[in-house]
Amino acid sequence: MGGVNNSYPPGCTGPVIHGWDWDSVDGEKRAANVIWGDYEVRGIWDGTSFTVGKHPPQSFIQPSEPPRNRPADPLLDPRNRGAGTTARLEQIQRELWESCQPALTDTQIENGYLFLRVPYDDGSVQALMDKRFGLKLVAVRNAFWPAN
Repeated sequence: MGGVNNSYPPGCTGPVIHGWDWDSVDGEKRAANVIWGDYEVRGIWDGTSFTVGKHPPQSFIQPSEPPRNRPADPLLDPRNRGAGTTARLEQIQRELWESCQPALTDTQIENGYLFLRVPYDDGSVQALMDKRFGLKLVAVRNAFWPAN
């Protein structure tokens, strides 16, 4: 899990994944001694690394709807519009992807915000983005959520 540079093979890396076995999954891609793929994996995140759980990884298919246990984001409501222009948000987006900091899994510009999906934020990544770019521009969201 982590940001992926638009290159072939993709660049950047994510956190350590303990218990990963490429022989146990299908759909991986290979080029220039790099192996990658998109998978849905259940396990335990300790804040710095991920350990694969008892359920085997599955090839990831982008869902058409958010998971039921993930509530709707209030910042997507037009009444809660952010302060960003498309040009400013695209500039921030480029800067963050190029630096690979913080570790990103996804970004999306919507409703005046740049939404950043990171493995996990205890509030410190959001505070850093607010300090660096200003309020009501960047909205940090967790990629990991409880499986139950």
